[in-house]
Amino acid sequence: MLRRAALARARCEGQTLEAVAAARAKGITRSRIGEILGASPQAVQQRYGEVVELAEAKL
Repeated sequence: MLRRAALARARCEGQTLEAVAAARAKGITRSRIGEILGASPQAVQQRYGEVVELAEAKL
């Protein structure tokens, strides 16, 4: 059961990373992403910073 939970969590995190990257590529702000995720813009930057930076480079 624990392994299944760990795999589910990893899949969810992967989907969240993809969604954050897609949102930034569409020009959605870190503030808005944070609102959706229930986090501050700073928390979004800390947790998804690398993905956000790659998405911003494409803007």
